[in-house]
Amino acid sequence: MTQIHQRVSTRQHVRCYRFGIRCRQTARHAIWIFAALALLAQFAAAQATSQLNGSVTDPSGAIVSGAKLTLTDPATGLQRTSTSNASGLYQFLEVPPGDYRLEVTVAGFAPFLAEKVTLKRT
Repeated sequence: MTQIHQRVSTRQHVRCYRFGIRCRQTARHAIWIFAALALLAQFAAAQATSQLNGSVTDPSGAIVSGAKLTLTDPATGLQRTSTSNASGLYQFLEVPPGDYRLEVTVAGFAPFLAEKVTLKRT
């Protein structure tokens, strides 16, 4: 009777042991898959943006600070604004690629309008 009981006990122990190994393997696979998906999602999001930067100058080439710049996508209505700094520099970061309209206004100057500014993926 003791031998039969020991065999059943051993079988249950082997099943539990194998089940534990399968659980650990499944957990490792799940962690690797999650890590790979997180990495791929980061690359996919990074490819869908662009940027625009430059400087604002007057006709004589002098820098213009405090100019208000408005970047507009006519197709979607997306609008971003920026202001040139003391060195006349401006930037628009993380803008979706597309065709935009850039308008620059500053006191004492006529407004400047660039009808088609094409931004491509960076």
